[in-house]
Amino acid sequence: KSFSRQYRETVIANGLKHLVSNLHRDSEDDDIVKATLETILILFIRGEGDEDLTRNWISQQSRVQNGKYPSPSLLMKDVAVDQFSLWISDELTQSIDNIRLLIDLIINTNNFYTKLYILQILQALVSTRPIRTKACMLEIPLSISTLCSLLDENMEPIRNEVILLLMGLVKDNFNIQKLVAFENTFEKLYNIITEEGGIQGTIVIQDCLSLISNLLKYNFSNQKLFLESNNVPKLAQLLNEPVSNSINWNNEQTIQNLITCIETCRLFVLEGGESVSNFQNILVSNNILMLLLRLIFSVSIPSFVRTSALLTTADIIRSNPDIQLQFSQIDVPYLDPSIPAHAQKYDEVSPVTLALLNWCFYCNSVHLFDLRVASSIVLHAYFENNDEAKEAF
Repeated sequence: KSFSRQYRETVIANGLKHLVSNLHRDSEDDDIVKATLETILILFIRGEGDEDLTRNWISQQSRVQNGKYPSPSLLMKDVAVDQFSLWISDELTQSIDNIRLLIDLIINTNNFYTKLYILQILQALVSTRPIRTKACMLEIPLSISTLCSLLDENMEPIRNEVILLLMGLVKDNFNIQKLVAFENTFEKLYNIITEEGGIQGTIVIQDCLSLISNLLKYNFSNQKLFLESNNVPKLAQLLNEPVSNSINWNNEQTIQNLITCIETCRLFVLEGGESVSNFQNILVSNNILMLLLRLIFSVSIPSFVRTSALLTTADIIRSNPDIQLQFSQIDVPYLDPSIPAHAQKYDEVSPVTLALLNWCFYCNSVHLFDLRVASSIVLHAYFENNDEAKEAF
């Protein structure tokens, strides 16, 4: 383990096969397993000495470091994967028995560090050899179920690492997305979001919301499961937080959490998707449209959040006559995004279509160009396939 920090190339060339065979031979010895896993992890992430390439990266992160080492799935976005990392990945993934051993160790051990290091090694494998690693996971019975069960783990670092691992596993893999979703994962993630403080919580909230989004994106089966499992009210509850409570809009994490939540709503109603009309009706019946409008016409909300909410609104009302009619009958507070909050005539109201038209024409600030375009897109969506709406306008 000590040599692996200073003599990485030599240890990989001469010791990697022995490290892997160690795991198989002494899999019931917690001390040997922990030391072996830590050595492999050090080799993956280039050690932890003074010359460690990850040290500056760690200090720049707002994410709380889960343990002794950074999360590989985050690390490898910023540090280029080298031939030695690929060498380790190829050694571990060339035999499905190696991955099966790691899963069995998670099931059979109560050692905190053993579980943590296995999750981080699996993250490294998904980051370097994603196709092969995912194929191994699909061949091992209960592998996905075992990982999803760790979402209930009391040890937060383990829970946080498995969220990151699942984010990598479900990316671009329809089969793993389905397996993860059917492990009651949506409910587990929303429970974590509640425990961590909702929309105003930490970056763990964003990870949970991103995993939910990854499970839903272009996956009609999971979208249907999400709706049938009564998860839309939980999504609405998160959107309602900034509407009903005082929010610190200077907190970048809160803003990012809210935008991720808004974009999750949009996944159900993207043009060309299956059952879009039905999904639109479900979102509206759960008050999502009204919550988005309340966000859009809130005085203090940042402009780019308002823009994201407008684009989602456009997808919810597009080509749906009943919702378009309901939308046109809503009055909203008069709001000029180009002037400060204290100068607003907020007590006056106007039809939402007229308010958006005013934003298209009269918001002169160059900083509001995206808002003007988004307002135009909502109006286009309101008129789409609706001659009555055009004539009435």
